[in-house]
Amino acid sequence: MCRVPSCLKNQGNDDDFILRFVSMGPFGVNYPCHREMAVHKYRMLSRILDRTGKDIGEFFDVVKKLEDHPFVCYEGLSLETVPDRDGFLLILVLDGCFILRVPCTSI
Repeated sequence: MCRVPSCLKNQGNDDDFILRFVSMGPFGVNYPCHREMAVHKYRMLSRILDRTGKDIGEFFDVVKKLEDHPFVCYEGLSLETVPDRDGFLLILVLDGCFILRVPCTSI
């Protein structure tokens, strides 16, 4: 995933690039919609954990095994640029569970 290039932001209305409903990945964590939807993301994670009988640590272990792969999926992110690796992995786990669960559930 790429960030919106500044040359595009400067050509039009900056509001066109603001997340309004749900953010996915690390680039949207500072938007209000991220905080509002975080409650729902945690709820989806909880439902998946309850249904599978798994511990969140198992989910983290699976994502950690991917090593650097998640970082190369986001432009400009690396182990060196992300100060909180566990926080980044939590975003991936939450977003993944949210994506898997939302089609099966009404929010």
